[in-house]
Order: sequence, then C-alpha cells, then structure tokens
Amino acid sequence: MEAGGGKVCEMVDHLALSCQKVSAETRQIFLQEVRDRNTHPPPKKKQKKITASFESIEIENSKVKRINHALTRLFVCCGIPFSIVSNPFFIDFVKSLCPAYELPNRVTFAGSWVNQELATVTTIIYDEAQSSTNITLGIDGWAGPNGQSIYAFILILPTGNIGKVFRVKICGDL
Repeated sequence: MEAGGGKVCEMVDHLALSCQKVSAETRQIFLQEVRDRNTHPPPKKKQKKITASFESIEIENSKVKRINHALTRLFVCCGIPFSIVSNPFFIDFVKSLCPAYELPNRVTFAGSWVNQELATVTTIIYDEAQSSTNITLGIDGWAGPNGQSIYAFILILPTGNIGKVFRVKICGDL
C-alpha cells in the first residue's frame, strides 16, 4: 500500500517518532500502533533440513518475539552495525544457538524493528514522566565535527531512573 509516495508503516513510524506537527494525543496513538505491530515469523519451509533430526525446527511465536527484542537491543545499545546481520559468521553463530530462528534482512531489522523498540522506550519514558512529579530536565550540548550544535535533553525522574535521553536536537551552524 502506498500513501503519499511512501509505505503506510513508514508514515505511521514518522507520525509516532519524528513528526513535530502532531499533537501529543495523536503521537501516543501512533506510538501504540508501532509498539503493537505484529512481527510474524517467516513462513515454514516445506522441505525438512538435516538438522531437523537432531533439533526442533519449530519455534514458538513468543520466543521469536523475545529473540527479536533482545537482538534489537543488542545492536542498538552496543552500536553494532546492522550490516552484521547478513555476515555469514554471525548467521552461523545465531543458527548454532537456535537453528529454527530466521534472521531478518538488515533493512527490516534497521527499519521496523528499531522503530518498534524506539516506540516502546518512548512510551515508557512518556508514561513515567506523566505519572511523576519533581522532574529535573538536564541539557547537554556540544558541536559536531561539521560545526552543528547538538543538544541532548535528559529527564531525571524521582524514581531513580536517570539519564534517559528524551530528545536529541541538532541545530544549524554555530
């Protein structure tokens, strides 16, 4: 499906995560939609693999979701390039851990999965901030190598959760 030259999921991701012109209520609706987006495991192949004799070739949907979530956090939090997903050594490593798990391509991984994780974290921060009082807003700023000003806004909540980046803003030349 195309909507205004782009895919519907990309528009929903944009409204939930990037668009500055939507209201807070609208953003929450689209954040929830991104969070709830189903990640279906790939269809099963009809021909059995030789490893099927030794290990299960079926994997529960809940386990696929747990693996997807853990894999996304690993790559994002550790700064691992998404191109590693298609590296034969990485594929072999994952298959040795769970032969039935099918890795996504890097476009799916870097796109919708990362957007789902970002929507989840943004919703958690938003909900925590809504139910908190005495919030401290911290700001850190620096200049990038090309002279752009970069600002990170950090919410410090009384629950002890410190250092969550709420929004990073990149401005023009200094």
